[in-house]
Amino acid sequence: MLDRLWSVRVLGVPGAKELAKLAFELAETMAEKEVLWIAAARFDDRAADVHRLKATGILTTSESGALGFSHQTVFEHVLARSFAKTEGRLSAYVLARTDSLFVRPKIWAALAYLRNVEHETYEVELNAIWNDIGLRKHLRFLLIEF
Repeated sequence: MLDRLWSVRVLGVPGAKELAKLAFELAETMAEKEVLWIAAARFDDRAADVHRLKATGILTTSESGALGFSHQTVFEHVLARSFAKTEGRLSAYVLARTDSLFVRPKIWAALAYLRNVEHETYEVELNAIWNDIGLRKHLRFLLIEF
């Protein structure tokens, strides 16, 4: 369902490359900062693309004018797609944030996405995270549950 949404509303429109790049950048920035809303001013140079993503229902604006995804599941899906672009990105992201509880839904969504679309990369990422000696218990238990 989320891939269909992405295909129709982002990849299926003129300027898809720019829209996808903006959505990935926004998701990656939000993930790095561990926030769900970010200042729209960061993307003033791409205001037209921001407007187009808002019109498609991918992005929304808070009462204060901050940008965010229309739903957390959309954010997690865009971030998972971003992780899928390069092998090792998910595990590097996770292992740099083992103390964060904010990382848990991202791991779940990204592993589920990778398992469905690219099983070999899923196995590589899962093993890289699982085999890290310093992996925190809350993440190890999450992987067991997954």
